[in-house]
Amino acid sequence: LVKESCYASFYWLNKHECDWLNSCLPKTIRCYKNKRVDWSERDIISSSLINDVLSQGQYSMSLTSLDALLGGHGWLLKYRDKLPMTMILLRKMELIK
Repeated sequence: LVKESCYASFYWLNKHECDWLNSCLPKTIRCYKNKRVDWSERDIISSSLINDVLSQGQYSMSLTSLDALLGGHGWLLKYRDKLPMTMILLRKMELIK
């Protein structure tokens, strides 16, 4: 945040007064990203959302547009094998073969 708001001053201080700058800056927070996904939970949620959308009468939707309604993450297109309930629902509604 400091680097972005005062770009030139930050780099000058970093070059000439590095110790002072580091003592004044807050400690860095390392983000931890959980890479594990509960696909069965995601399958249940996505199938219920798609069922709600399709029950409103919008049957002429493509997989891409349904994926966009789910948040546009590409799960419907990339991870079909990990979403069996959702794929069964889409086959029932005749959106996929």
